[in-house]
Order: sequence, then C-alpha cells, then structure tokens
Amino acid sequence: MSAPLNLTVVDPELADLIAQIKKEVMLDFACHAIGTVVTFTPGLVGRRATATIRVNYTKTYYERNLVTGKYSPVPGGIPYPILLDVPVFILGGGATSGLTFPILPGHECMVFFNDRDIDNWFAAAPGSLPVENASGRLHSFSDGIALIGFAQVTGYDLLRVLMFNGLTQVGCSATQVRIRNATISLGTALGNLITAIEGIVTTKCVVNAPVVLNLATITALQAVRVQLAGLLE
Repeated sequence: MSAPLNLTVVDPELADLIAQIKKEVMLDFACHAIGTVVTFTPGLVGRRATATIRVNYTKTYYERNLVTGKYSPVPGGIPYPILLDVPVFILGGGATSGLTFPILPGHECMVFFNDRDIDNWFAAAPGSLPVENASGRLHSFSDGIALIGFAQVTGYDLLRVLMFNGLTQVGCSATQVRIRNATISLGTALGNLITAIEGIVTTKCVVNAPVVLNLATITALQAVRVQLAGLLE
C-alpha cells in the first residue's frame, strides 16, 4: 500500500501511518539517478577522474487545493543541485590497465549513491588500506559515483563485440575481427594491397633488366597507401 497523494486522510489508521513513513524514508533514500555530464576532469597524479553532473529530472512537490482538499503536483518541479566532484568509474584492472572513452559535456550517465560517506576514500590514494567513514551519512546525494555511457545506441551490432568512436569501429565476431572507418575496412585495404602486389609478381620480367611497372599498378599501390594512411594511426 502506498501513501495517498491526492487524498487527505482525516482519520488515519496504522496502515496509513506506516505507508506515510515508508514514503518519507524512500524520499530521503538516494539510490540511483540518471544524469548528464556538465564538466569532466581527467584523473591527475594522485587524483581520481571526476565529473560534475546534472540530474535529469526535478523534485516533485504537491500542493493542496484548499477547496477540494486534494493534492496536485506543482508544474515544473524544482531542480536538484549540481553534483560536484563525482568519481567516474573507469573500466579496468587497476592503475596499470584499463579502457577509457572520451567523456564530454552532454553525455548521459548513471549515478550510483554509495551506502556511506565516501569523502575519506575519495581523498585517499587509490589502492590504500580501508579508511573510516568521514561521517554518518547514508545514501546521500553527496556520495555519488558515475557510470558514463547510459545512452541509446543506434544500429546495435548483434553479431560482434564492438568498440566504436563515431563511424570508426573495431569488432570481434565468433571467428573474425573487423577494423574499419567511415570509408573502408582494413580487410578491404589489405585485399587491395595483395591485388597490387600480384600485379607486380605477374609482370613479365627480363633477365638482367629492371622491372618496369605499368601505370595501373603504380596507381593501385598509391591508392592502397592512401587507404591505409586514412585507416590506421
């Protein structure tokens, strides 16, 4: 049973009281929030990567109609304060290995609120021994940790494990690997290179005379060089 939002309980029963207490507890209980990155600060020496984050919804307040006695939500709501110095989750095995992504203002994320105060952990060096709680805070908006990338993906690849940035992709299927950008794949570029080399090998050679490449072969090799330069760093 949930606490009634649009009715005034004139003679509350025990169930009404329990429901109201339950609602008040849940209103003060921060668990998860969907947010948007406002700014991002990469981790420096001795510091964790952090972001400032805007929560993507507002607080809802109810106003009582003095005539009907019913409650209705106040239009617009009230924004939550900007979350400051939120540690950003980095996928990896520690300081020596990991996987990072470009994080920019406007990227959506999921913020998880730690059970306890994380200030002492946040100030301590990564990998340090357990630290005591800085205060008695519980599930507070001051103790968020951000998981960036809570967003929609168009053209979801159902066949490959895929890492992408824009139209550049590195994909892994059950049997093959694919590397490509917006214009060409590495497999196609290498296939073009092999074709061009085959043109050299099959060129008629004269003993003790230089091999003369025809214009088509030279053009093909130059085209492959451009393709590979545009695909690989």
